[in-house]
Amino acid sequence: MFRMIKNLIIYLFFISAAFIMSGCNTSSNSTKSILPASMIASATDASEMISDTNSISAQTFAEDTENTIVNNQTEMMWGFASYNVQNVYEWDSSLSAEERINRLIADLDQVNAGWFRPNFIWNDIEPELKRASMIRDEISNEMITRYAFPENYSDWENYPHFYEPDWSFYDLLVNSLYESGINIFPVICNGDSKQMPLYNGKSIYPGSSDINKESYIAHAKLHAAGVALRYQDKIEYYQAENELNCAGLQVFPWLSREGYAAWNDWDFQTDLLATIADAIRLGDDNALISTNFVVIACDWHSMMEDWTSGENADILDIVGVDVYSNYLYGWAVDTHSVGGCVEEAYLFSNGKPVIVSETGYPTNPWYLGFSENKQAKYVRENMEDAWYYEAIGFFYYRLVTKESWVWGGFAQESYWGFVRKNNTYKPAMAEFSNKALEHPYVK
Repeated sequence: MFRMIKNLIIYLFFISAAFIMSGCNTSSNSTKSILPASMIASATDASEMISDTNSISAQTFAEDTENTIVNNQTEMMWGFASYNVQNVYEWDSSLSAEERINRLIADLDQVNAGWFRPNFIWNDIEPELKRASMIRDEISNEMITRYAFPENYSDWENYPHFYEPDWSFYDLLVNSLYESGINIFPVICNGDSKQMPLYNGKSIYPGSSDINKESYIAHAKLHAAGVALRYQDKIEYYQAENELNCAGLQVFPWLSREGYAAWNDWDFQTDLLATIADAIRLGDDNALISTNFVVIACDWHSMMEDWTSGENADILDIVGVDVYSNYLYGWAVDTHSVGGCVEEAYLFSNGKPVIVSETGYPTNPWYLGFSENKQAKYVRENMEDAWYYEAIGFFYYRLVTKESWVWGGFAQESYWGFVRKNNTYKPAMAEFSNKALEHPYVK
């Protein structure tokens, strides 16, 4: 109990300091409008200036890529981000994987979301490494092809480099989403410890006794290239890594990564990001690549500028911002930080278009000021601001969450979603749906 309390104090100190020291401006526009939320069950709670370069970026992006253009307008990416898709609707243990995915697709359709940004969890595909030491130069096209299409090979027992990958769940997910007309924007090579393959019974991390930095990057290259090659006909967009600009703090105090020295090494981070991007393009030379930047607590202005300019100018096609200005408390709903962050990102992205890769507002705990009506307000206002400041995409985190109390961490992590445990929708469902219909195209 003492350790849990101590960790909570550390977490609150770091995150509270972050809110004081950093973030985005909160300039707002005054063109808000919304349709009635009549389709949703009632809530359970009681309670202009813009850079000229912005107008160029979205159009340039549309002209230079295969992003959908209708009537000379680029379709807005309205969608949802997710972590572990296998656990959606976890309160219903009777659902099979296929039933969970089908229900997810039905809810995405209900909320008028045309995009879905799941994590492709590395150890779902490659649970364990056969060998630890590996260098990038030894990864051949044959290795990548074998990794991507293991069903075409039968000699796995004697193959020395890696075990047979398991694509079964992601084949089901990708095929189901694709056939339903929902665009997929997966996160791959997320360095979160829970996603890492095992070696000698332990999760790998860069700089360990078994996996040095080069070996980690080499394994990431093989994995990224394999994913992109397998799904090249169904996926066009990828996010490389996750919140890499904040990876050091994810070792401590967030405790979600291992390898403090590596994740605080800018040269390693840049090498890893560039390698993952190159590997994705090796698997699919038409792929478009993003990475996301945490805008609170971590350096993001200079790292975004560094990773989009000079010798790094070709790493990314898009940049994303993760905005959680109401993470700690919900009393005062921050309705303009998302737009402010988009506006700032265009100042540092060197002409790369900007997406809101993650944002969210939970509906509990009530004693921290969170509620369903406030979530609805947050969604409505911040979707409008993101569109107004010319983001080309907006991904809310997440459509479905646990919706039950979890001890030992931040309870609000269980209440981001729009779906209640009794399978009714919170008011934010209608707000998202209406705003997506109101602004189908990039401004």
